[in-house]
Amino acid sequence: RLMEITERNYTDAGFGVTELCEAMGMSRAVLSKKVNAAVGLSTNQFIRNYRLDVARKLITKNPGGRNITEIAFSVGFNDPKYFTRCFTKLYGVSPSAYMAK
Repeated sequence: RLMEITERNYTDAGFGVTELCEAMGMSRAVLSKKVNAAVGLSTNQFIRNYRLDVARKLITKNPGGRNITEIAFSVGFNDPKYFTRCFTKLYGVSPSAYMAK
């Protein structure tokens, strides 16, 4: 259910932990414990990593030759610089370098 809700809402930049809690019908503490037990991440990190994984797939396929900024906005990031920092931290390479591979 968690994946289904995240998949439906990841493009919305306003979708975060609070919105996920409401959609799941759980308190923040309970959801946090369940997500941490299931995937070993905080709820916020889970959402961010999900978005970054989708972005990585978009960069790999890159339909229509979209640039990094367009991809960042399409997966729910408001700030392309923050997107680049998060992507680089998770995958060890910048999005543009990943695209060049």
